[in-house]
Amino acid sequence: MPALILLAFLSICLFPFAISWLEAPQRPNGAGAPTSLTTQYRYNPQTLDGLFRIFARVNGEPTFTLPNKPLFLKVDLDRLDNLDFAKSSVHASGKVSGVWGTDSIGAKEISPKSGYDALKSKVVVDNNLMSQLQFPDFENGSFVYDKILLSQQPLPGNKSLWIGEYKFAGTLKFAPDLRNYPFDQQSIQLRIQHKVLPAYRLALQALKPSIQTNPATDLGQYRVARPEAEPTTLMTADTPGLRTILNQRFSSDAALLKALTKTEQATPWNANEQSEFMGRAFGRLQSHLFAGSPSPLSTASIRLGLSRRLASTWLRTIFPVSLSLLIMVMSSYIPFAFISANLGIPPTIFLALVFMQQSSYAQLPQLGYPITLDYYYLFAYVCTFSMFIEGLVASTKQDKSPCGHLYTGYARGITLGFSVLGAPIIWGITKLV
Repeated sequence: MPALILLAFLSICLFPFAISWLEAPQRPNGAGAPTSLTTQYRYNPQTLDGLFRIFARVNGEPTFTLPNKPLFLKVDLDRLDNLDFAKSSVHASGKVSGVWGTDSIGAKEISPKSGYDALKSKVVVDNNLMSQLQFPDFENGSFVYDKILLSQQPLPGNKSLWIGEYKFAGTLKFAPDLRNYPFDQQSIQLRIQHKVLPAYRLALQALKPSIQTNPATDLGQYRVARPEAEPTTLMTADTPGLRTILNQRFSSDAALLKALTKTEQATPWNANEQSEFMGRAFGRLQSHLFAGSPSPLSTASIRLGLSRRLASTWLRTIFPVSLSLLIMVMSSYIPFAFISANLGIPPTIFLALVFMQQSSYAQLPQLGYPITLDYYYLFAYVCTFSMFIEGLVASTKQDKSPCGHLYTGYARGITLGFSVLGAPIIWGITKLV
């Protein structure tokens, strides 16, 4: 009978976890993962240059040339605070510095789009490229962006070198991955784009960023790793065929042209842009690449890694549960004469676990998938329930011995082992799954 009751309890606990696991969303894949109607492509630079040259020729711009140099950007973070998982945000502030030249801006427009998009593409761009940067990962209402410095240095050949510095502050949004909470590691991306110039007229490149060592490297229970600059990506409409081409390197424009011809036949139209590109060479691919205005966008980005401090996690989350389980094991040695006290301890511990679990979730958003902490508490509930059954078995055995019966030994051993090794075992299992 005790085994049957325990089996029923396990079925009740495991069923919702199995359903949640089947319904859980996929992990984010970083660059290249769709973001609503657009995606970020990582690309081979030579392939992208060849792609722009080919599309320029078919759109009537045979003399099109790409900019010689990118806009170099360096981000210096001076503060990170107010990490809020419920809102998926963190407050960030710092400075972004840029260096660019006169030849960093392409002069010709190769997109054949008309109407509003065409007018927008002909807007005269100020030489201060940094004044028209946008930071899509910041909340609009909270973002502050102010000029610190703008300097122009004349160069031979009627050219100039520009240096600019701007300070920024605001609420930075990110997508937390809490599957391994409270042993999780988070990744925060900060992207920078130009509001007007597409990638064939301006390329952005992030330099190695920096962060102040104090107090920015400590963010609550997380340690902030040194930020890293990521390769420049291309943001445009999501097209699997285009992603495949951009990830390859071709020996010549002729080889790229052959691959584009094959991919064009298998690419569906972008319905929102079909009227703009109907009847044009590679119209299907162009309807995706040049979707929106401006498009495609050169995107420079940096990424910060957050790693949880295991010491604070252990003391705040694991230690109370382990201590509660140890108390239950100790209570199983209470003499039979005080069996009523023995029976009252597991239900009390059960309720305490419920409150501890709910308090652990107070700072988390509503999740549609189980996390490591759920599995940890699940096994804690199983141990608590097994110890309660142990008390019931003992209450029916008037001749209870100090060592207990066979079931008592199993219940004590499992509960004691989980109280000591439960957290690392659950953490290891989630890493393997």
